[in-house]
Amino acid sequence: MRTTGVIILHLIALAMMPQFGCATAAHNPDPHDQLRAKHGVPDHAVIAANHRWAGEYGRAHNGLDFNADGTYELAFVMCGPEPLSVERGVVLDQKDGTLRLWREAGDLDPQGIRTLVPVAWGKRRYLFPVGSDWQIFSNGIALGFEQAHGQFSMMYIRRGDATHAVSGMPTLPGTFNLPDPDFSHYQQNEDASAARDTGPV
Repeated sequence: MRTTGVIILHLIALAMMPQFGCATAAHNPDPHDQLRAKHGVPDHAVIAANHRWAGEYGRAHNGLDFNADGTYELAFVMCGPEPLSVERGVVLDQKDGTLRLWREAGDLDPQGIRTLVPVAWGKRRYLFPVGSDWQIFSNGIALGFEQAHGQFSMMYIRRGDATHAVSGMPTLPGTFNLPDPDFSHYQQNEDASAARDTGPV
């Protein structure tokens, strides 16, 4: 009889466990759901939480914090320690390997400024706006001054990575390819300049 009572109590406890589980889930909502609601992120979009490219980046007068929870802070600084403005939003992990800085529902990116291409070069990590002039980066690598310290206005580099030595060529995701160096434009400018200096013959 005593054994039967123990069994009954055990069955009652098992039956109540799902109820407690539901209550716990209700009081602890998924933080990604909160981010989706706050920024109007579509249900099919993937928030880049715990992404291997997360970190603090800098470029010229801008700073980009790509946080582990999938959020970002983009600071615009002209001079002095305080930023002129700070933009906040969510980073989306896209199927083609790019990362999208999403501010709010309906936010467009016609020039590819907020769609970033993650680029690995040895231990260095870069984020390039998809609309960047890749030819300039390729030429800089060939000439040995790819501007690792972030003065290259189009790219973000993870803070501290500029000290890492590199060799070979960077790795781009998906269908992105780095063009071969091309200095024909510079040669044309030199020829035009020489013609101006010498004048008509």
